[in-house]
Amino acid sequence: MKHTKITLLAMAGAISLSLSACTPTTVKEGWTAKNGYTQWHPQTGPNALSTVGTQCYFCNGDVKVPPPVDGDDDQDGVLNSKDQCPNTPRGVKVDERGCPLDSDKDGVTDDKDKCPNTPMGAKVNMDGCWVLDNLHFKIDKAQIEPISFPLLDNVVMVLKSNPNVKVEIQGHTDNTGSPAHNDKLSKDRAASVKKYLTSKGIAANRLSTNGYGATRPVAPNDTLEGRAKNRRVELHTQG
Repeated sequence: MKHTKITLLAMAGAISLSLSACTPTTVKEGWTAKNGYTQWHPQTGPNALSTVGTQCYFCNGDVKVPPPVDGDDDQDGVLNSKDQCPNTPRGVKVDERGCPLDSDKDGVTDDKDKCPNTPMGAKVNMDGCWVLDNLHFKIDKAQIEPISFPLLDNVVMVLKSNPNVKVEIQGHTDNTGSPAHNDKLSKDRAASVKKYLTSKGIAANRLSTNGYGATRPVAPNDTLEGRAKNRRVELHTQG
C-alpha cells in the first residue's frame, strides 16, 4: 500500500510539473541565470528554480535575454571584442585594432619611438633610431674601414628610395681622450660618412653633419662594451 501511495504521489507531482510548464505565460519579466535562460514560475512569479546543467524549467520564451555588455577595459576607444592589443597603456594612440600606432612603420610603436619619421627601410634600434653602431673606423681616426662599406651602401639604398628625406649625420665617441679631441674626431667621422654617401650619388644638400664627442653616451664608459656602443654614427631625419 505504501509503495502504491508513493507511486501515485510521484505521478501526481510529474503531472503537476508538466501542467505548470505548459501554463500560459502571465509574467513578462524573468530571471536571467548564468546559463542564459530566462526562468519564471506561474504561481510565484519570476523566481529562480534551477541553474543546473542545460535544462530550463518553466522557461518563458517571450522574455528577451539581453546581449552581454561589450566594454573597453583599457579605455583606448576600441571595444574589448575587437581589441587585438588589450591592456594598452592609458593615453597611447591606437589604430582600429586597438594596437599602438607605428607611424613611420619602423617596428617601434610611437609611444616608444625616440626618433619619429625614420625613412622606410632604415634599420633602427630598440628606440626607433637609425644608428650605425657597427660602423668601423681606423683607431682614433676618421678613415672608414672597408668592412663597413656594405653598411653604408644600405644607407645609400634607403636614401635613394626616399628622395625627399634629408638627414643630419651625427658623430659620437667614447670618453677616451680629451673633450676637444673627441669633439674634433666625432665631427671628422661624420664628415667622412657624408663624403662616402655623396660618392655614391646622394646629393650633398640632403646631408648635414655634426659631432657631439662624448657628450651623449648611450652606455657607461667604464666597460669595453659600453665604450664600443658610444662610438657610433646616428642618422636623424630633418624637417
